[in-house]
Amino acid sequence: MATPAVHTWLWSDYPKGSSVITLTDKHAFLFVSVLVHLVAFGGDAWNLIRKMLSTFEFFHDTTDLDLLLKADSSSFEVFPKLVHCLWSDASLLKRKRVWILLVVVLLLAFGIPVLSIFVSWAITAGTEETPQVIAASAPGAGGLWRINSTDPDAVFRNDQLNLNLTLSADNYFTSCYQSQYFTRCDGNLNVQNIPRYVTHNIPCPFDATLCRENDTTDLYLPFRIETDFIDESQLGLNTRARYSIKKAVECAPVKTEPFRLNCNTGASILEFSFGDDPYYFQIAVNSTSVPGYRLQPYLQAPSGNINMDSRLIRSDGLTTLLWLSAPGINYLEPVDDPWFEAHMIANYSFGEFFQSDYYATLMGCVDQWQLCNNRTNVCSGWQGNGSPNIDDSLFNFNDTEDLQVGLILYWAFNRLDIYHMVEGRQASALNAQRFLFGLTQTGFASNQSQVEVDTWFGASLAKLQLTILGIGIGDPNFNATGFVDVISNSSNPFRDVPQLIKFRDGDYAVIETLGVALLLAFSIPLVMTSWVLKYLE
Repeated sequence: MATPAVHTWLWSDYPKGSSVITLTDKHAFLFVSVLVHLVAFGGDAWNLIRKMLSTFEFFHDTTDLDLLLKADSSSFEVFPKLVHCLWSDASLLKRKRVWILLVVVLLLAFGIPVLSIFVSWAITAGTEETPQVIAASAPGAGGLWRINSTDPDAVFRNDQLNLNLTLSADNYFTSCYQSQYFTRCDGNLNVQNIPRYVTHNIPCPFDATLCRENDTTDLYLPFRIETDFIDESQLGLNTRARYSIKKAVECAPVKTEPFRLNCNTGASILEFSFGDDPYYFQIAVNSTSVPGYRLQPYLQAPSGNINMDSRLIRSDGLTTLLWLSAPGINYLEPVDDPWFEAHMIANYSFGEFFQSDYYATLMGCVDQWQLCNNRTNVCSGWQGNGSPNIDDSLFNFNDTEDLQVGLILYWAFNRLDIYHMVEGRQASALNAQRFLFGLTQTGFASNQSQVEVDTWFGASLAKLQLTILGIGIGDPNFNATGFVDVISNSSNPFRDVPQLIKFRDGDYAVIETLGVALLLAFSIPLVMTSWVLKYLE
């Protein structure tokens, strides 16, 4: 399958401090093919030239040519003497033959590489190349993209695009991140999956007074999931800056009492508020008549839908609150996980089960990402998706390539937070939902909240890969999402997002420049020496 990569054929690998030539498989094959053809046809070409010299009778006898070539030990003197002999001592007719000889030599010199290129192109014709599309906006114009929130159709199309990408990423995650089978899952992606790591017992991600405590086991205390630095090549990008990206999320069970409204709303409704703005969450207490999981995500303002309490907001991340309730669901065993906590005994004629301890539980997650420019050795701090803090030392928007990659990465990271991995799917996003049979919960993990977040986080990595792929191949869905330029407000600026994508098979063939120089420096004299030795025999 073809794999996308931003196409900059020659670039310098600044982090390693050495210049390299980066070739796609197609170019690497062509490069090797030319060398092979030169070696294969070189000897025959020299013999043909020698035969023509003899046939044209430039010399009284072929032995004169042999004597000329053997006259001096220095090869630097042989060629000038040969040219002088051919031209100054030749008649007009012979000079015409010299021109014929030179034309033949030039045809051989250019014909062999052209033939090699044609053969290589014919063999690798399946690796179609998409030409570069340069951003039409002037360099330095800024140009981060946002959704036109005043256009309901644009918002709807964008929400549908996000949901479709999330569903595709979730399916890919299930098949290729979690699968234990050795199946080929990378398809159009450069890597099958991006590794992630879990750290337990981290400090409370919010105000320490808000995190719920759990004495059963430390495993259920706040945790962090984080990737290593993801090289841009793993995402299908290839630029001089060699950007590296790191993504993380921190989650913890959150107390609900500090946000409970002290108002009389009746026995069937509980209300909670998370800030000064009139946003609140209602829980229908008597909802067991329709049993099942309820999952509702809330995202902090300004890009989200609630203006959260300052104790829940992080300057280095984006906060999502996740309300969970499980009315009428029966667990086979007690559940200690504080998000799914269930110890209330429910006796039925067919056995004893356990039900949720609370009408609803709350978990908070903070999404973070970090970006590094290896060309300038500058990294951003941890930040959330909603408010990027990027300066010219990290993203030089006066550089066309940096501007283009900035647009791609910013859009790709725009909807990778936990909120957007759940929104639109609600309870169907839960792993637990997949093992719910009737009203009985089976196949339940002891640390289910971590399992759920790990699934969403892993799917967000797959979504990152699929998003860049969609931008690269020109997915028409991206063209219909109603983007507007923050600066220029052009009518359809998304057409300017660069599609510097090259379809290729396999990985890059990276050849050190020094290695190429040494190869040419040694191979050409060796080939020439073999020709001379063949003639002297």
